[in-house]
Amino acid sequence: MGEIFRFKNLKFKIWSNDHEPPNVHVHAPEAHAKVNLDTLEIMYSKGFSEKDLKIIQQQVFIRRVKIQEKWEEIHVKN
Repeated sequence: MGEIFRFKNLKFKIWSNDHEPPNVHVHAPEAHAKVNLDTLEIMYSKGFSEKDLKIIQQQVFIRRVKIQEKWEEIHVKN
């Protein structure tokens, strides 16, 4: 699917070929992180500061329901 929303210079994406647990990837110039939607845990991070990661977690928390809906729309088979 790709990008689902932006916040400042951050692009939040869900990949159709990704796997459990439900997660969202966050991209910025020279940085990438992966956030678990169930726990908000940062599963992977390269190039982001601790401050950046807190902002990312806040944005995922705020939009958690919509992100989870997108994840399920892409990955849950009926």
